[in-house]
Amino acid sequence: MKKVSFRIRKIYFDQTVAGTKPFELRSYTPFWIKRLLWNPPPRIAVFVCGSKKHQRWIKNIKVGKPVEFLGRELSEQGKQDISTELCIATYLGGQVIQNEQKALDNPLVYDPLVYITQHIIDEHGGKISPSELEDIIVNKMKLLKDHKEFQKEMNRIGVVYRY
Repeated sequence: MKKVSFRIRKIYFDQTVAGTKPFELRSYTPFWIKRLLWNPPPRIAVFVCGSKKHQRWIKNIKVGKPVEFLGRELSEQGKQDISTELCIATYLGGQVIQNEQKALDNPLVYDPLVYITQHIIDEHGGKISPSELEDIIVNKMKLLKDHKEFQKEMNRIGVVYRY
């Protein structure tokens, strides 16, 4: 599973761990384009601050102007960090947690819909049309009506869902 690492300042690391930082912005440069936008895109963001690490699922990756994501102009520090007119926003999902009973490479996520989507794409070898994917997801979402059935499906594909 592809990961991408972000070195960030402590204030942003703390916000990421707390789940209050919804996305990470990076300059639209060849360095970040290669890491974030080339196929396959990363599914896990690893945040590094000193010796501390924290992993979050990637829900989406978008390109746009910083003001579109922030709702304001960049600060002076932000202008130094994001040196291009466009930037790449990596939207963050739930924390990646390792299950002690399963192999360490079998990640668990609090945001099951993102994981289910990726799992379906993986099951089809990446070759599934958007309409087929949507049909499968709609059927899986029907399981939400019966929590026991939903939990069985989550366990089948190795995901623990927590409210």
